[in-house]
Amino acid sequence: GIMSIDVVDKTPPYVGIGNHYTHYFGTNFTFYSDILCADNYDKHPKCEIIGDYDINTLGETSLKLRATDSSNNIVEKDFILKVIEKPKGSSNDNYISFEEIQNRLPSNANLLIDVSKWDKDIDWKKVSEAGVNYAMIRLGTQKALDRESVLDSYFEKNIKGAKDAGIKVGVYYFSYANDVDDAKEQAEWVVEQLKNYELDLPISLDWESWKYFSEFGMSIHDLNETAKVFLDTIESFGYDTLNYSSKNYLENIWNLDEYKTWLAHYTLNTNYKGDYVIWQFTESGKIPGIAGGVDVNFYYNK
Repeated sequence: GIMSIDVVDKTPPYVGIGNHYTHYFGTNFTFYSDILCADNYDKHPKCEIIGDYDINTLGETSLKLRATDSSNNIVEKDFILKVIEKPKGSSNDNYISFEEIQNRLPSNANLLIDVSKWDKDIDWKKVSEAGVNYAMIRLGTQKALDRESVLDSYFEKNIKGAKDAGIKVGVYYFSYANDVDDAKEQAEWVVEQLKNYELDLPISLDWESWKYFSEFGMSIHDLNETAKVFLDTIESFGYDTLNYSSKNYLENIWNLDEYKTWLAHYTLNTNYKGDYVIWQFTESGKIPGIAGGVDVNFYYNK
């Protein structure tokens, strides 16, 4: 006889929302692009707010977020919608001083910065003299939701400057890839840009386009397959790879244990349980040779 097996999806969707969602009074309500409703198989889980609310009235309202997938698995999360006045002017940035960064450095790690055009002109000699010997440099990005890849306008300046100062470098690519063809094309483009450079550190995928996730119509499975194709393509050219992501997404979305991880978690002590090679612990560290705050990491080059 023929046996038929029903594959039943019993996994509820994932809802990425904290206990509070803050909305600035008088601005567009971007809730559904701010909050991630993702499912393991369903590309378009239903995402809805349960309860009455008014975004044109200041104050707090207790609500529920409900996500439902096509197998009718439901997840609900209570949260408080806070409607507040938009703060005036820019807040005073709390930089982490270079002294504190040095004090925090674990004995089994080195300091690594990651930089892009947003960091503007860097005095790499000063960075090196301060004892920062490693850097991950943004090579490029996908041009918004366009298919085209573009070089970071500071990439060549940064990679040459860092190398001339004796700093060991790797690169990362900021991706909006939403299918495997996209990912393969991007990875090949990345490798092509590197033909005149030697790398000391891996090439990292930086996929964090969560606000477009529902628009892309991807499942969690689709996203992982897309990332794998990018990383496998890079590896097929003989490079080492990393997947960059924050603790929350590493725990709930990514399923890439066969690849190395670059963890982002802005905290004094991370409680992330997985393995990671690099830990980005701040985006506002002060490093000699760089004007503003910069992303600072511990690199565990065991």
